[in-house]
Amino acid sequence: DLNAYAREALAVQMYRDRKLTHGQLQAFLGVKSYEADTLLKKHGGVDELTSDELAAQVQASQNVRRKH
Repeated sequence: DLNAYAREALAVQMYRDRKLTHGQLQAFLGVKSYEADTLLKKHGGVDELTSDELAAQVQASQNVRRKH
């Protein structure tokens, strides 16, 4: 489907340009996290985190786990 492919390509490019977060990418495409990762790999938009971004994601994950 050309429309779906174009939407995926746009979302991946926006993600690469840091206009969308991973969560926003998921919401925009209506997919789960692992599906978003698959699409990023498919379109060559593999997530390349800086060490600061990775540390922030780890901290956010730990905060969520503490709440539950």
